[in-house]
Amino acid sequence: YDIEREIINQWYQDTSPATSLRTAKNQIYLESGNSEDTRIEYPIAPITKDVWNTFVFHFIHSYDEDGLIEVWHNGVKKLTIHGGNMYDTILPKWKIGLYK
Repeated sequence: YDIEREIINQWYQDTSPATSLRTAKNQIYLESGNSEDTRIEYPIAPITKDVWNTFVFHFIHSYDEDGLIEVWHNGVKKLTIHGGNMYDTILPKWKIGLYK
């Protein structure tokens, strides 16, 4: 159990990530928005220890309302998010790895 947020996957431009897969308090969640002030945390699943997890992401990267994120966790669709998921019109970079 860890109360500190940890990024395990992120889509960022040149500042903090507009969209990221995170963990905290034994929960996996996606955080996304088109500004640092509008990012929302979307719960995906509790953390299950000692098992592999599979994630599938479908993205339409956009600052505007035509943005889309779909998330599957272990074969089950968990999220569909419509709206901006990046801070400006420059496409984000994808980073994988622990960041705390």
